[in-house]
Amino acid sequence: MPDPEEGALAAFAAEALHPHSWSNGPGARYGRHAHPYHKVLICVRGAITFHTPDGDRSLRPSDRLDLPPGVAHAATVGPDGVRCLEADRLSGRRAAALDAVEFAERELLRNAIRASPAFSFRLWILWFTWPPTQR
Repeated sequence: MPDPEEGALAAFAAEALHPHSWSNGPGARYGRHAHPYHKVLICVRGAITFHTPDGDRSLRPSDRLDLPPGVAHAATVGPDGVRCLEADRLSGRRAAALDAVEFAERELLRNAIRASPAFSFRLWILWFTWPPTQR
């Protein structure tokens, strides 16, 4: 039988989403709330029931729930607790934007080092002495 967490991670990766995990003990409840983003959740252990305007949706390992932005929902954890992986639809775009910024920063740094050996030496000193130690 395939591991639900491995399957969930593969599903998130296929959609370029970056999940985080959370868990709760038996019977925990989440009050009604909504998110400003599209929530993608996959149950990997235990069970949880989401209460939405369209009715209740119970999730067990490997089950997925997609909630569009603004959909009010509450939840009740099952008798054995729950562990879920969750991401938002923006996380893939956010990660791509961060990758682009990091690439641009690296290119700026490379160009500065090529242009100025003195800058390169100062950067090397900073790298090995930051943060300053408190004495």
